[in-house]
Amino acid sequence: MLKKWQKATALLCLLFSLFATGCGKQPAANPAAPGEKATETQGSQPDDDRSLRVVTNGNFRNLLLNGAETERGYYDSIIWPLDMYTEDSPWMHCGNLIYTDYQTRTRIFLCSTPGCAHNNENCTSYIRYPRGIVLFANAAETRLFCMATGAMDGEVYSEDDIGRIYQMDLDGSNRKELLRLKAYESFSLNDPVLSDSERLYVCVIVTKSATAEPVKELRSINISDGTWETILNLKIAENVFSAYDGLIILGDGEKVTSNHTYEYRSFSMSRNESKKLYECDIGEYSIVVNNTLIIANKTVEDTGAIKIIDLLSGSEKIIDDIPQEAVGMVSVTDLFDDIVRWAYIDKTEIGEAQEYLVNCATGEITKITLRYSEFGGTKRLVPIVAETETQFLVIKDTTDSKLSLTNAEGIPFLCDWPNREVYALISKEDYRNNIPNYQDIEDTI
Repeated sequence: MLKKWQKATALLCLLFSLFATGCGKQPAANPAAPGEKATETQGSQPDDDRSLRVVTNGNFRNLLLNGAETERGYYDSIIWPLDMYTEDSPWMHCGNLIYTDYQTRTRIFLCSTPGCAHNNENCTSYIRYPRGIVLFANAAETRLFCMATGAMDGEVYSEDDIGRIYQMDLDGSNRKELLRLKAYESFSLNDPVLSDSERLYVCVIVTKSATAEPVKELRSINISDGTWETILNLKIAENVFSAYDGLIILGDGEKVTSNHTYEYRSFSMSRNESKKLYECDIGEYSIVVNNTLIIANKTVEDTGAIKIIDLLSGSEKIIDDIPQEAVGMVSVTDLFDDIVRWAYIDKTEIGEAQEYLVNCATGEITKITLRYSEFGGTKRLVPIVAETETQFLVIKDTTDSKLSLTNAEGIPFLCDWPNREVYALISKEDYRNNIPNYQDIEDTI
């Protein structure tokens, strides 16, 4: 499963939204309707649930590209062109859920009904939602969730514009609403979704009036019945980054304006206590994966370095002499199997990105040369879309094609699909060694 990450600088903090809960069985809560605070029941607190982890993928702000990854396959969506339908709300969208099956190496509508037009709510792949969506699976990979973000700027035109979370079986069936926000609430898209064995953890921004200061709440949502409770009140400048060993890793940017530092801390739900872990310069580009903070630094004009910090033990390691010729900007973008992707913009190549793989254990540095063509021949780095234990799902190419759809009135549409992504699987070993030994995915969409 892809080890989830988040960019940790407050200036570059562009990410996800949900969180963490206690272990095993939670203290029983009196039932509450979705969107209402559950009443807490007194009792002994359990240990922290070590199944707790981040379950959202990629850049949470890029609402049209978010997908849910599992060990068996990848879920994403396509959006219908605007001329296929008319909605009262200017932000309402229709589309379909898509599934990429790793075993059969096929990409299909998330629907098993023969002859289905995939154009109404009788189809398990059909989706209608306001603004944007984010897909994710729970930690056990037994349920699929769709977060409809709703209005995030107070522009609520109708009930449809209110954010909500749906849950369904992995084949798209048995879809039902799990959580609905109030009109004065919105999901925080600077924070990831977390999940453990029984619950989801979501950050919600609450603004009860036009003059009220917004507040951020970390909410624990019971997957079985949708009841929820606020387990932690956060500052707006504070973000969830990761989860490790049952702990939530938080970053606090409140000191940025005073002394330009960013502070990391852990939070234990079972003990209801926080602990300061690390403080760094806000100008340093960084990510957090599990309990590891990785900071990218430019050292001299043609080399860079990364600092690797274990946030729980405090141990540090530096790997330097990473190439960055004529560098304009550096970043670290992923961590998988103790390997960091180091990226920089090459000024001499008209902004072309260059990337290296840096092995945190051995210090070995390998330049990534795998490329694909886009936008009339422009060469791009092959992006990693999802990860399993032994392989990556990647975009190996793009092509101009057509998409055949049928709208809700039964009218067929043949839509242009320029630069349509061509997906493939590749073993991690081949990717690390720049060997383009792709296993093609048959796209039936």
